[in-house]
Order: sequence, then C-alpha cells, then structure tokens
Amino acid sequence: MAILLILAAACNRPTPTPTPTPTATPIPSATPSATEMATAEATPLNTPSATATEAPSIVEPTTTDTPEPPTPTPTPSATPFPPGPASKLGVFVGYNYGGQLFDLLSTGNVAVVKTLEYDPNFVAEMKQISPDTLIVSRYTPLPLPDLDNWDPIAAARQFVDLLLPIATEPSRLANIDCWEAYNEPTVTTAEQMASLAVFEAERTRLLAEAGIRSCVGNFGTGQPPM
Repeated sequence: MAILLILAAACNRPTPTPTPTPTATPIPSATPSATEMATAEATPLNTPSATATEAPSIVEPTTTDTPEPPTPTPTPSATPFPPGPASKLGVFVGYNYGGQLFDLLSTGNVAVVKTLEYDPNFVAEMKQISPDTLIVSRYTPLPLPDLDNWDPIAAARQFVDLLLPIATEPSRLANIDCWEAYNEPTVTTAEQMASLAVFEAERTRLLAEAGIRSCVGNFGTGQPPM
C-alpha cells in the first residue's frame, strides 16, 4: 500500500520543463552589392564583326585648255652711240674696269680714254678694240708741288726718271698715246703759271727724247681763272 501511495504521489508531481539546448545562431549570408549584381546581370558585349571598308570613289580630272602664252615684248632698236656726229668727249677710267669699258669702245665712238690704269695688257686690249681712241695715262706718285718754292727743271728731270722705266715698256709704248704729269695743279698767279710752264716744257723735251709724247696742263674745272 505504501508503494502505491508513493507512485501515486509521484504521478501527481508536475513534470519539469526541459531546458532547451542552445543552438548556434546562423550567420546571415552577405547580400551582393549593386555593382556586383549589375556586373552579374550585365549582358557581355558582342565582339563586332569585321566589315569591309568602302574604297573612296576616284573622280576623274577634267581637261582644261592650256592658256596661250603672252605676246612677247618687242625689243626696241638700239640707239646709235653717240647719236649724231662723232663726239670729242671721252671717259675717265680709274682702274681696270674691263667689260663695260670694252663694250663702250666697241661702238667706235669714244674719242679719248684717260686712265690711271696702265697695265700693259689692259691698254693693249683697249687699242685693239678701238684703234682710233686716244689713250692718255697719268703717272701720279708725286704730291702737287709748291709752285712758289720749287725748281721746275729739277722737278721735271725727277719726274722723267721715275716715268721712263714704266712708259718705255713695249706694250705701253705702243698703245699709250701720251702721259700727263701732276693732276689738276692749282695756279693762282702769273708767276706760278710761268714756273709750271717751265716744268712742262722740260718734261716734254726729256720724254720726247725717248719717243714718248706728253699731255700738258691737266687743269681742273675753274683753274686757272681766265
């Protein structure tokens, strides 16, 4: 009887609620970002297929007429030099100018050439081109003299001694017609003119002995006063 009471009492006791076993909280999966979703959902680009390039069209050039060349300008006729009758005017040549002078001489109208250039070949060519042209040379190594204080006879002999070796060279002797002395001497008195005349007379005489002709005076414009 006692056992039954214990069982009955045990049956009437409340049944304890069992404590649940803790379980691990699941870790939520990562939500894909908008960029990843866009990338995943993007449709891959299609590789463009090669297409044939159209060749540019070639335009045939049109022919044009060749223009007529302009009418050539007529060449005027040469004017005779110098116009009219022969002139006594001449030219002065400092040194060997060659071409233009020779062209001028070839006209046959140059009466005289006065030159400081007495190169033998130069004067020979002038005479060959224009035999009738008078060639006057000037030897000017000496300064102008003091006409009031000099010995004109001694000066003439000194001048001739310097000139003879030059003037007697065969080509010069054959082609130079005459030689000047001082260039444009300034004469202001009758006494100076008389002294210069003595010089020129003696110079002319001495050169003539060697077969050389002289050109005297060679005064500048306005000298001497007349």
